Amino acid sequence: MPNDEVIWQLADEALRDGVPACLIVMVAASGSVPNRPGAKLLVTGEGRHEGTVGGGVTEQTLVSRAADMLSSGARGCSEVVEVEHTEGGSGALCSGTQTFALLRLDTDDAEVVSRIARALLREQERCIVLDTNGIDLVRERPSGDGPRWHEAGGGWQYLEPVGPRDTVTIIGGGHVSLALSRVLTPLGFRVVVLDDRPDLDTMERNEWAAERRVVDYATIRDAVPEGNRSYVCVMTFAHERDEDVLRALVGRPFRYLGMMGSPAKVASVFSHLSDSGIDSTALSKVRAPIGVPIESNTPEEIAVSVAAELVAVRNGAELFWREPAGEAS
Repeated sequence: MPNDEVIWQLADEALRDGVPACLIVMVAASGSVPNRPGAKLLVTGEGRHEGTVGGGVTEQTLVSRAADMLSSGARGCSEVVEVEHTEGGSGALCSGTQTFALLRLDTDDAEVVSRIARALLREQERCIVLDTNGIDLVRERPSGDGPRWHEAGGGWQYLEPVGPRDTVTIIGGGHVSLALSRVLTPLGFRVVVLDDRPDLDTMERNEWAAERRVVDYATIRDAVPEGNRSYVCVMTFAHERDEDVLRALVGRPFRYLGMMGSPAKVASVFSHLSDSGIDSTALSKVRAPIGVPIESNTPEEIAVSVAAELVAVRNGAELFWREPAGEAS
């Protein structure tokens, strides 16, 4: 389960039990600092912690301030903390500025916190609003995907859009698919696994995928969503099936389309597709071999290499390598 869902579910549970909590959110950052705006840490009145806003001395200080806020008994209190990092000055070799909002949550906030937890689980398009008045969840979403923070007139406001997550459709439910699902889910991706084999043991054991479906690869085109939030990893158990799946999907508007395999397999599949009339420009956009070059061999190592590539694409990082991540199991 993604970290934000865990944090809000813990807040929901605590408030329903009558236990206050303090939500710490990194609302703004500049320079070279750990984590990013939107990072959260929850501290409950019973001393439970969930999440992180970067670790180190800064996080320890924020946890201490949250504990003070909870022990004070003052309801509806909030605080904004700005931390300026100089090399070694905050216990880390980084340089930049982070702004954190600390907001005490009490039983009065239980209803809205419960709605936030449900909205995240259902992937509803909403906007979380934190400000000097407390917390709210609204339907109106600001333009853009990222959090927004501003201060004005002695007050402050933080807006965080929530909604459908980036979805990785893994075509092939074998051992690498199982390992990849386990790595991707806590990274915030929604994982869907498709395979044409019923009663596949690795599919049945995949507790991390949001969906697991048996499909006919002849209809794979209809089973995979298009769009900028759609990532596709092709890793069936046979080269011929990989080729058929790729033939159905290449050229469609995905954020990412990749195929697992050795350089020899990739060359063979691409040659067959090119000979069958698939446009070379469309083929050049397929990331194959899939993954970053870490000399991976086991399913778990391959999963790490593929996940690294997907995160790089999501974050807009440039990738200059094209080395094999390994063969699918």
